Amino acid sequence: MSAKCVLIISPSDDIHGLVAKERIHQLYGDSVSCFIFDAATYPLTSSLNARLDHAQSTPLLEIASPLVRDIGPHAGQLLNDRANNHIRTEIPLGPETAVWWRRYRQSLLHPDVVEPEFKGFCGASLKSTLLGAISTCKVYNAYDDEQRADRKLHQLVIAGRCGLSVPRTLISNDLRQIEAFISTVHREGKRVIYKHAASLSGFGMPTRVFDDEARDRLDAVKYAPTIFQEEVVGSDLRIAIVGSQMFCCEWRGLSSDRRSVDIRLADGLKMYPCPMPLGLSTPLLDFQNRLNLDFGIYDFKADETGRSYFLEVNPSGQWLDMEINGGQRVSESLARLLVEGPLAEITPQGEPFLKVDLDRLFRGLGGKVPSEWVQVV
Repeated sequence: MSAKCVLIISPSDDIHGLVAKERIHQLYGDSVSCFIFDAATYPLTSSLNARLDHAQSTPLLEIASPLVRDIGPHAGQLLNDRANNHIRTEIPLGPETAVWWRRYRQSLLHPDVVEPEFKGFCGASLKSTLLGAISTCKVYNAYDDEQRADRKLHQLVIAGRCGLSVPRTLISNDLRQIEAFISTVHREGKRVIYKHAASLSGFGMPTRVFDDEARDRLDAVKYAPTIFQEEVVGSDLRIAIVGSQMFCCEWRGLSSDRRSVDIRLADGLKMYPCPMPLGLSTPLLDFQNRLNLDFGIYDFKADETGRSYFLEVNPSGQWLDMEINGGQRVSESLARLLVEGPLAEITPQGEPFLKVDLDRLFRGLGGKVPSEWVQVV
């Protein structure tokens, strides 16, 4: 194995992980080893061993063959049946290994583990041990920092303190406070939008306008806090920050109407390159530094005056559409970050990933297009 190693923690068919691995190979060849580790295979076929004595003090991760694309209800039994037939790749988890915590997939447990309390205990033990094992590696983003940065209220508070414009916002489950906020905004002739206060896999809801239908369901806010904001009408920007490199694109759909509340639902949606808004780079980098992030995907709304409003940051957000459609060389900057570290001041020089490059990766997956990519574009 090469002295320098990069470990990408993600499902084996995660297209962002595959592109990052391919870009690392293009840039560094055999001088850097790069592996994708699907945490769902640990501990049934992959293993993690930490022997702390005079002979060995570096945890060793043994990666088994990846899972098939889809995890069915009997995947745990399938892995257990194959546990002794897997060839494993050994990776030392020390300072020479960089980790991209791209997308953690919960461990599949032994089929004998059926009690909910025991399942919770096993899952917590496995994740805690993995996090402890990579603690001496350079992790992008550091797990604790990413978890903190993913909290929507924390994002909005820090964004305002850094000088970023934030839409007038209320996060609450207090019906009286919410009704007062909505009335104030409506009296000014503006609309209110609402959205989740937390991200949860498998439970998503697009951003919506608060209308009569929403008012009929308003009593449901007693179950969980919700974000209510004054609507900002304008163009939708997505900005990627990798180390100190910044990339900016604009979402555009087939319609020229900029009153689309959630641009992700627009017909014919596509990314187009655009310059960074004036005056945004310095406070945005300050914001990223305060969150201790090395990588982040940002959503902004730019109104008709050119003022840009911070909406949210996703520390593990999608960026491949910015590269394929917007021509931004995000993958090269990410590869250099993982191999050379955040202090490497290297402007990307290569060509962006193209659709033909993706088709080649898809053929390596048996011709299957990952559902993630379908959802993006």
